[in-house]
Amino acid sequence: MTTWGAPGKVRVVNALPFLFIPPDVSPTPLIVVVPHAGVRMSRAEQARCPVPDPVRLSDTDLLAERFVDHAPLLGANLLVVTSSRYVCDVDRGLGELDPRVCPELGTRTLAGAPQNARAGSLPRGLIWRETTRGVPCLDGTLSLTDVRERVSHIHGAFHDKLTSVIKGVVAKSGRALVFDLRTVPGVGRPTDADAGRSRTAVGLGGTQSNATAIATAKQVLSGHGIELGRGVTTDGAIASTVGAAGADYLRLELSRRLYLHEEVPFWNGAPALELQRVCRELMSALTR
Repeated sequence: MTTWGAPGKVRVVNALPFLFIPPDVSPTPLIVVVPHAGVRMSRAEQARCPVPDPVRLSDTDLLAERFVDHAPLLGANLLVVTSSRYVCDVDRGLGELDPRVCPELGTRTLAGAPQNARAGSLPRGLIWRETTRGVPCLDGTLSLTDVRERVSHIHGAFHDKLTSVIKGVVAKSGRALVFDLRTVPGVGRPTDADAGRSRTAVGLGGTQSNATAIATAKQVLSGHGIELGRGVTTDGAIASTVGAAGADYLRLELSRRLYLHEEVPFWNGAPALELQRVCRELMSALTR
């Protein structure tokens, strides 16, 4: 895997399912998270995932980390998940595992609660069983041991680290803001409610206590002529962890048509570089 880090820095990639880069300058309350840009799978996981690269990449927030790689130079902590969401989705709860993935669980969830989900109802749950195109991305089922290993190594490790970082920032600064960056296809996918329809450029949402950050994001984005569209929901496992740890939460979803030739997919030169500049300006504004 290619070593990646903040500009001008050489970072060593370890066995963790995420990259963590602390601030390079005086720390601020900002914590940046990119949860769905990961593509990494072990050989065993790849063998269980019969999906061609173009399909797999279409379910990845491809190259989203490039828009926040400047965060540590602005005093922000940066967490980028490197594991594929097919293997384990860090924004799903422990109770969101499709029973078809692990029949051993029977009528209980992984968290030990009664199972409410019916078989087949969570094809893209904690461990993905189907892609957003409805293509199987898990060959057969997993044992309970395999499921627990994936969840512990990826989901547990990520949320433990995020909680630790938030508590450290709150202790130093008195507050923390988690900025969660994601991307979405420019056109709704076959399994989406808006299948085949063009999407707005940006979706934005945050916690009620975070009106200032939301207003700041709107001001920066609209100032660059970026179309502000639908709000996004701020639920999910990441938002729950953020709230429990005492931080505010801001989630931004960028349409991939802003920076990719989506059919290839390929980095779209000048528009992508301009979006990088906008995101750096936004992060800088959020650190104040």
